[in-house]
Amino acid sequence: MKKGLPGTLALAVCSLFIFAGCAPAAQPAPSVSAGDDLILAVTGTVTDITNADGTTSITVDGSNTQTDASYQSMILHTTDKTPVEKDGTTGTYTEGAIGIGDTVEAYFSASAPITASEPPQGTPDKIVVTAQAGEVGSADMQKEFDGTITEISKDNDYLLVYVQNEEGGDAVNDLRAVVSADTAISSESDPDKALTMEDLAKGQKVTVTTDGRMTFSIPPQANAQAIVLHDAQAK
Repeated sequence: MKKGLPGTLALAVCSLFIFAGCAPAAQPAPSVSAGDDLILAVTGTVTDITNADGTTSITVDGSNTQTDASYQSMILHTTDKTPVEKDGTTGTYTEGAIGIGDTVEAYFSASAPITASEPPQGTPDKIVVTAQAGEVGSADMQKEFDGTITEISKDNDYLLVYVQNEEGGDAVNDLRAVVSADTAISSESDPDKALTMEDLAKGQKVTVTTDGRMTFSIPPQANAQAIVLHDAQAK
């Protein structure tokens, strides 16, 4: 059947709209401004920082943090192009911008690749430093905490040791100590004998010496330089 001119024009116009809708639209370059739909992947305390081949790997432990983040812990691979927000100012990552003991949030775009390893690893689109551990400690800034070990959890090569200052007391006076192979552990009864992380146990009364760097969390978290066991046989 022969089509009239109006029908032919209508078909042509419709075809133009269909093809225009199928054509790929130009996509704007991705950015990490405050308005972006970034996903909070992890929030927690920095427990380790390593550098290799121009990439800085930052381990973030959020296992003891109540948050809506996607992961409890992560290893963040950063470069000198990774945006870092600190003290209300956003710049790119530089050495020293983030330190062990700092509290951070890491944001990823929905399409960013994240490994299925444990802990997951990826390159964040943005890191926000929400709390700093403080200035680098010196011998004059060492601080000692006395208390009882009530909880021990393993985080890769580290132990997170909860030291309760007083039973039923305020958690702000407690300490979550990050214990590593570099932590000097000894017993009050035999100070010359070097102990290891495996000698730590719940119920022990201890004195923990830190370098003065700690988080603003409750309880605060700090790296343990030395631990003295006052009753090493307690289990």
